[in-house]
Amino acid sequence: MNNELQMEEALQRYLDGSCSDIESNEIAKKIEAIPTWKQSFESLSEIHGLLQNNWDTQQPSMRFTKNIMEAIEAIPIAKPTKEYINPMIAWLLGGLLGSLLVGVTVYAFSLADWSSSNSTDGMFSLKKVSLPELPWQKLFNSNTTMLLMVITLFLGLILTDQFLRSKKTSRL
Repeated sequence: MNNELQMEEALQRYLDGSCSDIESNEIAKKIEAIPTWKQSFESLSEIHGLLQNNWDTQQPSMRFTKNIMEAIEAIPIAKPTKEYINPMIAWLLGGLLGSLLVGVTVYAFSLADWSSSNSTDGMFSLKKVSLPELPWQKLFNSNTTMLLMVITLFLGLILTDQFLRSKKTSRL
């Protein structure tokens, strides 16, 4: 395989005219004497001749750039996020997260012991909190879960109705 590759490379250099005179004479002698060299030379010279004679470089049309730009212009631009995100839902989520943050902050401050008499270094300390043991299995039974699901469904239907009504009035 390696010898075949070296033979083809030598024949390519011979056909291109990029080899020295001594190397050119040696390759010509091998083509005359060895049948595999002669067969490879004939097939490569045929391909080389076809490439030399029929090689027309094609240039793009004069309107190529303009055609590409027109095709790009035809592609619709994506809608801005303001059109597909309902601002009411964004405000609702922001309000929910904000009220949760305020609630946690107020609860944390309510646990602080602001009197400096209890601490030795003058800094305030937090009270030790022990949550009462709740009977979760009694609180969240099947009836409670069903009630929460019905309330959630009811509130979801109200929200959907309000959303659809606002869409209908905005079209008119």
